[in-house]
Amino acid sequence: MNQARIAASLLVVVLSACKASAPAESAATPAAAPAQAAAISQSAAPAEASKPQPAVVAGKIELTEGACNKTEDDFWSFFQDYVNREDVRARYTAPTIEIRSYADPKKVLGSEVVQGNGAFKIGLVDNMWSYIEPSRADDDTPYDRVELDLRNQGDFMRMNFSKAEYAPNDDLIKKFGAPGAYVFQHKDNCWQLVQELR
Repeated sequence: MNQARIAASLLVVVLSACKASAPAESAATPAAAPAQAAAISQSAAPAEASKPQPAVVAGKIELTEGACNKTEDDFWSFFQDYVNREDVRARYTAPTIEIRSYADPKKVLGSEVVQGNGAFKIGLVDNMWSYIEPSRADDDTPYDRVELDLRNQGDFMRMNFSKAEYAPNDDLIKKFGAPGAYVFQHKDNCWQLVQELR
């Protein structure tokens, strides 16, 4: 009988000790979770470090890191943000766009306010640069592809574009239609669309 009492007392002591340590373990778990999350994010950081990350600047729109730098590679990052996002186009388009002659860029044809300038004519469709025509928005036929040619002109980047036909292996077959260009100027520490050449 004494053995039964001793075993029961021992069981009560063991169970009490388990209950007393359970809150300490659960209290330790939240503290351990951030450490585990930090360890996981640090191990994932090298894989994501190779991808351009959006730069967050108070009061400004997020752009891919380095997009406002004055290099051709960084301009391509800016241009992709500009093409893909209406908020970027709204922020980084001059209130009035100069319309100039493609054949003679010194010749000013006029100017248009942003709303009057119409839709931006270059887009990414199925990961291919395409000529976006607003009149074909409801049309099921595929958009024409475009050939892009970036020209670095110091504080200006000129993006020439022409409708183009490509072979299945993506080799350029021919350009067709009237060419055009968009001219971006580096001002206020980033790029801004200031001219369209027609």
